Amino acid sequence: MVWNKGLTKETDTRVKKYAESQRKLPVVTIYCKLCGKEVQTKNPKQQYCSRSCNYKKFKGRIGWTSGLTKETDERLLRRSEGLKRAWADPEIRRQRSEAIKIGHQSIAAKINMSKAQKEAWSSEERRKHNIETQKIVQNIPDVKRRKIETSKVSHNTAESKARHSYAARHRKISYWCHQSDRHIQMKTQTAPLLQAQGYAVTLEKFVTINGHRYAVDLYAEKVGEVLIFEFGGCRQHKLNDLMSTYPRVYHIPYHW
Repeated sequence: MVWNKGLTKETDTRVKKYAESQRKLPVVTIYCKLCGKEVQTKNPKQQYCSRSCNYKKFKGRIGWTSGLTKETDERLLRRSEGLKRAWADPEIRRQRSEAIKIGHQSIAAKINMSKAQKEAWSSEERRKHNIETQKIVQNIPDVKRRKIETSKVSHNTAESKARHSYAARHRKISYWCHQSDRHIQMKTQTAPLLQAQGYAVTLEKFVTINGHRYAVDLYAEKVGEVLIFEFGGCRQHKLNDLMSTYPRVYHIPYHW
């Protein structure tokens, strides 16, 4: 148990003893060092009449700010020299480096990093970024500007959009190897058997799991039921991802 604001005389003996000791103190009269106001208090070390006067005493003094440097403040110089001596020790450097790595890998650090990235690219920031980009483009000579505008027009054509769409779909597709004759034979022989049982069969169906697109050898679907078949060689991480989403995944190797 630690000393905090939640403790009271009824719940903690230390608070009770402290309250009794304060009750026995005599009331003394002091004069504020800043405004000269007369104050009645039980604290003989009190020098100011209020918190406002206590804050006003720092007005005009040099405080610890980010503008101070080692050349202008000796406290910052001592702190800098102490850090240099600490980081010169290999053991301390290793311990601090490990602590920093653990801190960066924590869930709280990742959440804060994600929030910072979202705030950095908020709608207002993105609008300012677009305005700056337009200013840069406007300063480009007419020849380069015409090339950029021509490039934008070419990217907006139907043919160009189709190529981009195809490339985006196949960017993260996971293949294991080229399909051999044995591989194709196993798929084509299994499909009629499932169709006879009322399944709608699709060969080489693409599914997306955890941001990755996988080409499934055989995808059989019936009301409320999905079967997935992989034939021949198949990577284990692909099977793990499929099983994390679909309850019935079957891997049939060539030697089965």
